[in-house]
Parts: sequence; structure tokens; C-alpha cells
Amino acid sequence: MTQESILVKIIRKSRPLFLNSTLESMLRNCYLKNQNSLFLEKMIPPSYLHKSVANRFLNWNDLKMHLNLRHYNDHQTYWFAGKDTFLNNILRFVQPQDVVLDIGVNIGFYLLNFAKKANHGNVYGFEPNPTVFEFAKKNCELNQFQHVNLHNIGLGHVESSFQMAQINDNLGMNKIVAESTSGSFTVQVQRLDDFVNQESIAKVDVMKIDVEGFEMNVLLGAEEVINKHKPFLFIEIDEANLNENKASFQMMSTWLADKGYVIKNAFSLEDLQPNEISNHFDIIAVHQDKLNLFQQLKK
Repeated sequence: MTQESILVKIIRKSRPLFLNSTLESMLRNCYLKNQNSLFLEKMIPPSYLHKSVANRFLNWNDLKMHLNLRHYNDHQTYWFAGKDTFLNNILRFVQPQDVVLDIGVNIGFYLLNFAKKANHGNVYGFEPNPTVFEFAKKNCELNQFQHVNLHNIGLGHVESSFQMAQINDNLGMNKIVAESTSGSFTVQVQRLDDFVNQESIAKVDVMKIDVEGFEMNVLLGAEEVINKHKPFLFIEIDEANLNENKASFQMMSTWLADKGYVIKNAFSLEDLQPNEISNHFDIIAVHQDKLNLFQQLKK
């Protein structure tokens, strides 16, 4: 056994020590000052080591949130908020006067960041899971933004009821499923085109879509909005989840290209290369009419 593997074993064995609140606070303070330290990062107890209720209060970048470290997304926000490249890249393209749509809000971390950046615009959030919606609602109330509009609905290709399944302690993994299963529940889904018309929303500048395989359905229900407003589209891609909804990245990329969009890697902000296409990745789709604006804002 190498010295490195012995050290890794020791680190893993020591992680439970940092479930102690005092030691956790010490580790977190050290890590926030040294976020490039892989050693400190490996010391962080993963979410599954926490008890079912491990509540924390986060005050980060002037945003306040209640978190439960047992939940994977809460845990990631608590420890790694400053290292979220996907979020930071989206924020480059959010301007103060913008209308931003967060489709798949989860606990509201992205939504709150959008609201802070688009402080003279409007932000709309959509979260169909009623339990997760309540978490997001409370986090929104903590920050008292007047221009945040949070809705307990999903978005898709048709107005209807769907079944949603919750996956373990990862609230970000709840997803719409084809059939009712043990533990699944009913959620309401609406077309974005209908919602925008009903709410008389005059423009849409940026859309973030992270809905665990329902992304193509969201796009199909937003065709009028996309054709008219040509928003920047930030989309999470998971090929397996897309396939469960009879879609694929190839289908999506063809659809977007027909609309005049160019697909880029959401992390490098360069054109997406064939070798970057995998089972799970993130994209930004930029309409040809906004390529000059994209180049200006990506700097």
C-alpha cells in the first residue's frame, strides 16, 4: 500500500470527527480561506454521514439560506458555494434589468443569485415538488427580494398532471416519471408559452433549465418565447434522464440549431466539441443574433 493510499484512508476515517459542530466550524473557516486545498476538501464529511436533520444557517455573499446538510444540494451549497463554475458563468450573462427564469429551483440558491444580479429586473422560479418548494420559499422570504416570483409548478410541453419521484436525500434528483411508483406524487405542469402570456411578461433574457431529463419537454413548451426573445439558454444535460423521456441530446441540439442557436460548453464558454459530449454535461445555447452580446459578456 502506498503512502498516498494510507493517507487517504486516514482522512476518510477522520471525517466523522468533523460532524462535531466546533470542529466543523474550524474546518469550514480553514477551507473557505484555502479552497484550492484538496487535503481540506477531503476532510469534509459527505452529506450521507449527517443525521436526517442537520440544519445550518448560511450567510454567503449577502444571501441568507436555511440548509440541511443531510440533503446533497444543501451540503454542496454550504461547502462549495464559491466554486460553482456553472452558476458563475450564468451570472456573467445576467444584467440588472433582465428577466431571468430558473426552471428547477430546488432550494433556491441559483434563484437568489439571479435576483441579486438582476436587481432592477424580474426573476421567475419554477419548482413542482411541494416539499422542495417550501424550502425555496422560506429561503426567498429570508432575503426579502421584491422582484422574485416563485411558483409551485413544473414546466413542460403540455398543461397536465404528472408523477414525480423523490430520489433518496438528494432533493435535486426528484424527477418526473412515466408511471406512478411507490413514493411518487402528483405535480402540476404548465407550458412556459402559456405562463408568459398569462403573466404578460414582456421579455425573457436568460433561462436556466435543470429538470432531470424533462429539459426537451420544457423547450417544446417554450417555443414561442424562444423564437420571440432568443434568451440565453443554460441547460443541464443527462443523456440517461433524457432517454427516459424519449428525448436525447442529439434531438435537442437539432431542435436548437433549427431555431438559430449555437451550442457552447457552459464551463469553457467555447463551442461544444464532440469529445466533450458525455452522459452528463452542461451547455449554453446562444442565438446567432446574440453572439456579439455573448462575446461582450463572457469577458
